[in-house]
Amino acid sequence: MFYTSSELKKLGVKKVGKSVQISKLVKFYNFKGTIGDYCRIDDYTILKGNINIGKIVHISSFCILTATDAKSSISIGDFSSISAHCSIYAVSDNYISSSLHGPIVKKKYTDIQFGNVKIGKCCLIGLNSIILPKCNLKDFVSIAPNSVVNEKVDTGNILIQRAQNKILKKRKNIKKLRELTTKYK
Repeated sequence: MFYTSSELKKLGVKKVGKSVQISKLVKFYNFKGTIGDYCRIDDYTILKGNINIGKIVHISSFCILTATDAKSSISIGDFSSISAHCSIYAVSDNYISSSLHGPIVKKKYTDIQFGNVKIGKCCLIGLNSIILPKCNLKDFVSIAPNSVVNEKVDTGNILIQRAQNKILKKRKNIKKLRELTTKYK
């Protein structure tokens, strides 16, 4: 079962291309964007915020794309594919700052990172990959499964990342974090 064009427009899609196949199990939250011709979005995907999807794009099951702030957006070029269980964030907590984290913490105590995510034409993002704010994947880029991308990837490059589970550096300002948690009101 797929959404109709009129149902998609009620969910916030500004422009719906022809022959789109978007599962009725896809969830839209505060969606403001477009979906091009011949796109397919599979079950249990979540789309939040300002997202523009080109033509002939496939987004597999269990993905999340989130651009929930006016300062951020996600754009996906024609002929691109996003494999299952991928996460694409144009908004994220800063994981190395001395701040508190999460959407239920008051904003003055957080350090949120914003940045448009651009995925070029004919890109392939592998299973379980994570794309972080400010990423710019140029055309014809392939991201290997289980990669975390936080930078620009030039045209035609293949990015392969393997985590080594090592401590990169010690977190700074633990004292400040302790103070924030004590003073938080």
